[in-house]
Amino acid sequence: MSTCTTTEELLRLYCSLPHTPARTRPYDRKLARHWLEHGITPDTIRAALLLGVSRRLRRHPERPPLPAIRSLAYFQTILDEVLAAPLDNDYLRHLERLCRSKPDPTSPSSTLPMADTR
Repeated sequence: MSTCTTTEELLRLYCSLPHTPARTRPYDRKLARHWLEHGITPDTIRAALLLGVSRRLRRHPERPPLPAIRSLAYFQTILDEVLAAPLDNDYLRHLERLCRSKPDPTSPSSTLPMADTR
């Protein structure tokens, strides 16, 4: 499947991930558009989303559960981290598999769009 290229595609990806809301808010749309307008590539944003969600999924089960992600803004610091140190394509594929294999039981959508990482 191709990578995300528009604000709408990024928001669909965001809502398809475990622990994220089923719908976006106006601020999510504004933030996604801001990131793209400021030259952050869709692949970099996708990497930050996958990294952030995968960290939550790998949290030790005996620890108290984290609250659901309520806003795309949750990923801002993770995006900064990915911008400073881009992720390897093999690691991104691993994160995609992790996010697909552990769907969020509270989310109606558990289908993760795949990136074209050729």
